[in-house]
Amino acid sequence: MSAPILDPKAPLLDINYSTEKPCIVVELGHSLTKCGIAGEFAPRWISPSVAVKTRVGEAPLQSIGVPRNVWDYKDKDDLRALLVDFFHSIYFKYLLVNPKERPVLLVESVLCPTLIRDTVADVLFHHFEAPSLLFAPAHLLSLLPLGTQTGLVLDCGYKEALVVPVFHGVSVLKAWQAAPLGAEAIHLNLQRLLGSEAALDGGEKLEKTPNWQRLVPESLCEDIKVRACFVTRRARAATYAAAAAAASSEDTPSASSDPEPRPVDFELPLDGGRRLLSVPGRVRELACEALFEPDSDGVSLPALLLDSLLMCPVDLRAQLASNILVIGGTAMLPGFNSRLREELTALLEQPRYRQLAGLAPFKFHSPPGKANFIAWLGGAIMGALEVMGVRALTREQYRLSGDRMPDWPEFFHGSLSSQEEAAKGLERR
Repeated sequence: MSAPILDPKAPLLDINYSTEKPCIVVELGHSLTKCGIAGEFAPRWISPSVAVKTRVGEAPLQSIGVPRNVWDYKDKDDLRALLVDFFHSIYFKYLLVNPKERPVLLVESVLCPTLIRDTVADVLFHHFEAPSLLFAPAHLLSLLPLGTQTGLVLDCGYKEALVVPVFHGVSVLKAWQAAPLGAEAIHLNLQRLLGSEAALDGGEKLEKTPNWQRLVPESLCEDIKVRACFVTRRARAATYAAAAAAASSEDTPSASSDPEPRPVDFELPLDGGRRLLSVPGRVRELACEALFEPDSDGVSLPALLLDSLLMCPVDLRAQLASNILVIGGTAMLPGFNSRLREELTALLEQPRYRQLAGLAPFKFHSPPGKANFIAWLGGAIMGALEVMGVRALTREQYRLSGDRMPDWPEFFHGSLSSQEEAAKGLERR
């Protein structure tokens, strides 16, 4: 008989620790995956979400050994093959543990596709024979290291930015907001800026070179972003925008109108050092503006936060505005939080957000760790508590439920007896 069902609205935090072997905690991101052991203060390994297929069934032989992102799957069978090799690396290369002895806590986004969840459960239960599995939402777990249960969580990752309000441990799902404003948007903007303003071998602009996109792939743009780019202040961004509007009739923007002090230019070797790419300093400063410049619909990163507050009940807004938590790898860019605070304050002057003016000043949490693994850290805390054994779905329960993985707020696996009755009902049908 399994443990009784736990109230979904009950606090996640528990003071009792489990005596079983600690579970493994995995946060599967679009770009990077964090994995480690519950109870530890940081992931043991942060690696790209890439698998090298070795079991492809009837797939073409040329696909064997080719690294592919786990999220770039063609169908369910292809996804399963990728996940089998991916989790094999996690178990036997990065963590060096026996999968049959370790429960799994998987940190997920509320926007995670059902196909991903079901296939992960299928791989872990049927292929690796994991004893139990729990999918936990990242926005709830990220509040655990702070010791609070209320906050406005902004997860800015690779593909998208997601805002989810949490009040007393309960997600206000009607107020969630999302937009494709993540690292991928910065990479595309940086590639465009490099094409129009960077020079190749000290000569003509890069965009005049045939097939210039091949010289600056996304991997190079990511390297430039991490090493050299930063988020500028709002006043400097406005100066750049005014200069660009004034020089819209010219072929290239005028560098004389750039604000002082100007960022340092740098040179980047390409093609193994055979060619040299000269990157202006203004490109370093403007690459991240893709997150803060509103599009034709007025959507931007700060607008997502304010729109989420508008959709929340009035009596929750003040507490949420005073407990903003920013997580995700993109949030680690220098100047990110300062610029976000400036943009939020400036947007309150617009008629659409004027009713939120009383919420200023906005307050941001300083989490006890890097922003890119705060959700994983919350999972490591939760995995070390007895609540893991109560909420996790065991392999036996998974089998009796018809190989079905429930959504995280469902908690239908209250007892084995009820599931046996449900399974028998399905067989009679």
